[in-house]
Parts: sequence; structure tokens; C-alpha cells
Amino acid sequence: NITLSSGSQRLGGELYGTAGTEQGWIDFTSVLQAANMPAQMFALGFSLATPMIELTGLNGLTLSLSGQTGTGKSLAQLWQQSLWGDPQKLHFAAKFTMNSLYNRLGFYCNLPMTIDEATVVTDKEVGDFLYMVTQGRDKTRLSRSAEERETKRWATSVTISTNIPWATKLAAMSSATDAQMMRLLEVTVDPHPVFADGTTGGRKIFQFVTGNYGWVGPRFVKHLLALGPVAIKAMIDEAM
Repeated sequence: NITLSSGSQRLGGELYGTAGTEQGWIDFTSVLQAANMPAQMFALGFSLATPMIELTGLNGLTLSLSGQTGTGKSLAQLWQQSLWGDPQKLHFAAKFTMNSLYNRLGFYCNLPMTIDEATVVTDKEVGDFLYMVTQGRDKTRLSRSAEERETKRWATSVTISTNIPWATKLAAMSSATDAQMMRLLEVTVDPHPVFADGTTGGRKIFQFVTGNYGWVGPRFVKHLLALGPVAIKAMIDEAM
């Protein structure tokens, strides 16, 4: 039996609700193939893979969607989150404190996190961020009685969108290491006619994914539970 605190229960209901229809969401994904949108396809697959990260032995992975403004990076992130719940509420603003980030990662646990417009993150903060995500646990804290508090834990992915590639930010640091680079998967999102030819296409996608959400992710998790961890690990090993 799993019990949540009253705060988590309330927040979970707000973030992981449903809207629209499941079949409508499924049918709308045909746009990805019809319009040839590989970056958005990859982002959706990455989001679905996130609950299995813990079975790989990793605690976290950062995906950077980099490219110029207007290439559909933020839309890809909203689409990622629409698998699980309300994409606008699950999507995190770039101006965050580290404590708020730890709190959200602990709450999301094995479900994906997305952070918008991470261009503003400084070069040094990039390295610290990448390490923090892969640690899979919050900083150790003491209670008033000097006892160690239970730390928040996670094994998840964080997808950030940025105009300046994070690999470039790491390369600009003399103290950057290969270990930091290994914690980052960066995908360049090229300009696409759907977004370059005006705002109509992007607006329609935004309106749809923010009005139809929360259906497919839970169904996929039930499928993973039916397979079981042993079968999933075997599939991961075969793929590796």
C-alpha cells in the first residue's frame, strides 16, 4: 500500500489529471509522421522510456533540445508531458531555485521532468545541474533534533530547451570534464516548415496537447507492469 502526504495528494491531482479523449490524442500523433517531425517523435519516445530508466541502473539523464527560437522545442516538451498529465502545469520554468528543483524531481520520481528556456542557466550551473540529476537523490538534511531526514529520490529524465547548446556551455568551462559531458544527451532541433511558415501550425498543436492529456502514459505504465521488471530488463539488455 502506498500513501501520500496531503500536499502530494493535492498537487498530484492538479498535475496528473486528464482532459479531452484518449483516442483523440492518439489520432493527433499522425501529424508527426505526416509532417515529418523527427525531433518531436524522439521527444515523445524519450518521455515514454523514462519510467524504465531505473531498470537500467541509472538515476537520471538530461536531454537538451537545442536550436533557435521557433523550432518547436517547447511544443515537444509540452507534448512529452501530455502523455502523463496537464502539460502546462507539469512544465517547469527555467527560473527556479535548486531546492524547488529537488522537490519537483522527488515528486515526479520516475516520471519525466521538462524545463523551458534553460538558455539563462550559467555555464557553472550547467555542470552542477547535470551532476545533480544523475545523483538521483536530494541533499542530505538534518531535522531540528539533528537527525538525518529521509531524502527525496528519483530515477528520471529531465528535458531542457535552450537556444545555446549546453555542450557549448560546458566546453567554455576550463573545469568541464568528460564525466559531465557523459551526463548530457543533446539533440539539435532544426527549423521546420510547420513553425517557419507562421504561427498557425504551432498554435494548433499547442491547443490540442493542452486540451487532451493524461491518458496514454498511465496505460503504458500498466503495460510495463504487466511485462514485469525481469522481462523489461531482458529487453533493455538485448537492445544495448
